[in-house]
Amino acid sequence: MRISFSESGGVAYFPGLNKPNTIEVDALPECDQQELRQLVAASEFFALPEGRRPARSLRGMQHYTLTISEGDRERTVCVPAPIESGPLQGLMQCVKRHVAG
Repeated sequence: MRISFSESGGVAYFPGLNKPNTIEVDALPECDQQELRQLVAASEFFALPEGRRPARSLRGMQHYTLTISEGDRERTVCVPAPIESGPLQGLMQCVKRHVAG
């Protein structure tokens, strides 16, 4: 499984400084792999509406773009901040933790 994450928009957004970060889940320790896989399943990520850009009404606001590839499945979603879905929020927090660490 591969997870790509980027953050865009908001007051302190600088387009040239914001590059997507990628996590190779299979390269992580087993407990981290399990946590991420459980969070992907709990958030029903592959059933979320696909989109690479925020809705027109949300442009300029902070949002996250998350792409997850697993086997023959791949989905990209664009999520406005703050994230209102508990399971999706948990997934994003975990991804951010791995990207930062």
